[in-house]
Amino acid sequence: MTKRDALKELLADCHNHLIDLVVTKSISRLSRNTTDCLRIVRELQQLNIPIIFEKEHINTGAMASELFLTVCKIKLEKIKSHL
Repeated sequence: MTKRDALKELLADCHNHLIDLVVTKSISRLSRNTTDCLRIVRELQQLNIPIIFEKEHINTGAMASELFLTVCKIKLEKIKSHL
């Protein structure tokens, strides 16, 4: 997460209880790879802060598991590598 100052600030605000919901356009806007994405989702889940991914229609507050999110992120990475 180098050079992602806005994301670092968002996470700090979440830890300081200034934010109770994160809404982002898509999974790819939150993170560049699956590992970072899952780490951020888990971190915010521990703080009881859901993330809504608008494009993929995913609400982590309503997810039973991370499987769907992982599959989506892997598909996006695969598509991106073929461009």
